[in-house]
Amino acid sequence: MIKKKGGRFPILIELDLRPLHILKKNMAKRKSFLLRLDPKLWDELNIWAQSELRSVNGQIEFLLREAIKKRKKSFTSRPDEKIKEWKKED
Repeated sequence: MIKKKGGRFPILIELDLRPLHILKKNMAKRKSFLLRLDPKLWDELNIWAQSELRSVNGQIEFLLREAIKKRKKSFTSRPDEKIKEWKKED
């Protein structure tokens, strides 16, 4: 890991030192799909992603992961009712 100071907050950069063939193998497991967005929404996502040093794709993936974590936490607050409802949806 490399520490780099920039602006008000330190920036941490993590390097992945695994061999390239392992990285490509992991990338092949990812699903891809077409997503149509309003240009204004794209611009907002792009600005947000740049401020957090991510690509727009990385920002969307980050937001989806955070939403899933939040959803899972809401199920743990009242597991009896919410988990039963969740299983019925599947």
